[in-house]
Amino acid sequence: MLNNIIIISGLVGFFFIFFFSIYIDKGLSLGLISCQLLLFLHFLGLPLQPLPWNVLLIMLAVLTATGCWELAGGLDDTIERFSLLKISEISLTFLSATIIYMLVWMIGTGYIIYPFIPIIIRTAIRIDIAPVRPTVFSIIAARQSILSSPMSSAFSVLLDQGYPLVFLIKKLFPINLLALWISIFIMEYFFPIPKLKKKQNNFVPIISKKNKINGKPTIWLIIGLITVIIRLFFFPLQNIPTCWFVSLVIFSLAGMIVITEKISLKKLPSTSIFSHGIQAIVNSLGLMWLGNSWLIYVIPAIEQWVIKLSIPGWIWLPPLIFFMTMITYSQSATLYLVFPLIQKFLQPFKLIWVFLPILNAHTLFFAYPSLVVAAESDPSSTISLTNIWNHSFLWPSLLNLILNMLLVAFFEFF
Repeated sequence: MLNNIIIISGLVGFFFIFFFSIYIDKGLSLGLISCQLLLFLHFLGLPLQPLPWNVLLIMLAVLTATGCWELAGGLDDTIERFSLLKISEISLTFLSATIIYMLVWMIGTGYIIYPFIPIIIRTAIRIDIAPVRPTVFSIIAARQSILSSPMSSAFSVLLDQGYPLVFLIKKLFPINLLALWISIFIMEYFFPIPKLKKKQNNFVPIISKKNKINGKPTIWLIIGLITVIIRLFFFPLQNIPTCWFVSLVIFSLAGMIVITEKISLKKLPSTSIFSHGIQAIVNSLGLMWLGNSWLIYVIPAIEQWVIKLSIPGWIWLPPLIFFMTMITYSQSATLYLVFPLIQKFLQPFKLIWVFLPILNAHTLFFAYPSLVVAAESDPSSTISLTNIWNHSFLWPSLLNLILNMLLVAFFEFF
C-alpha cells in the first residue's frame, strides 16, 4: 500500500510542479520545489538516491569556462561578428540558427543563447522582418546541438554507455543540423511571416560594452574541444567516466583564460551565461534528485505493469522520455534516468536513435526559460507565449522534432 501511495503522490507532485511552472513561477524555482516534494516522499518511505554528480560536475565546468570566456571579452567579440548578419535578409534565419548550432556544439551549453537573443531580435528588426523566426530557430538550434556536442553532459552520458566518439558525432551531428535546415525552409517558404510595419532599432545595444572585445578566449575554447576529441578518439579512457576527463579539460581552460586574460573571478556570478546557468544547475539538482529517487523506486512497478500488459517499449518509452524532459528541463538528466529502461525494454534497440530527438522537446513547453526571455526581449510583440496551445515556438518545434525523428528512422532502417 505504501508503494502505491508513493507512486501516486509522486505523479500528483510532478503535475503540481508542471502547473506551478506554468501559472506561478515560470520555472524559476523548480529545483527547490522538487526538493520539497522529495522530502515529503521521503517521509512517506521513499529511499533517497545519490545525486547524479557527474552530470552536475560537467554543467558547472561548462558554466565556469564560458563565464570566464564572457568576462574576457570572447562573448562580445562573437556578438560583434554575429551582428554582421544584418547585411543578409534572406538568409538571416538560416545563418543565425546555424551559427548558434555550431557555437553551442563547440562550447557544450545551450545557455550561450541568452546574450544572443536581443542581438538576433535587433538584427531582424533592423532589416524590417519579424524577429520571431530567427529567434525561434536559434533557440531550437541551441537545444539540438547539445546532444551532439562532445563538450556537453548529455553527450558524456552516451559515451559512458560505451558508444564511440566518432560514431556518436556521425550519428547525431549531421541529422540534427539537416532537420533544422529543412524545418527552417518549410516554415520560411510555406508559412511566411509578414514584414514589420514600423522599424524599431534603438532599444538594445549591439554589444554590452561591459567587457573588452577579445577573440583570444574563443581560441582557447576551440583548443579545448580539439583536445577532448583527440584524447577520446585516439586514447579511449579506461576505468573513469568520460565526464570526469571532459570536466577536467574545461576547468583547465577556464584557468588558462583567467591567467592569460587576467580577469577577476569575483565578477563571474554577474555574467549572463553563469547567472542563467547556475539557476539551471539548481533546478537540475532538485529535479534530477527527485526524478532519480522516484523513478528508481517505481521502476519495478513500471516493469511489472508493462510486462503484465505486454506493452512494447516503443509505445510507452517515448511518452516517458517526453514526460521526463518536460519535468527535468535537462537532456542529460532525462537520458541518465531513462537509459536503463531503454536498454531493457526497447526492441529493436536501434530505435533509441529515433527517440533521442524527443530530448530536444523543451521548446514545446512555453514556460521554458529561454522562450520567456525571448518573448520579454521582443518589442515588436511578434514572439508570443500567451496561448499555451499555439505559442510562437510550438509549430516550428513540433515540425523540427518530427523531421528529426523521420530522418533518423530513414538513415537507420533504409
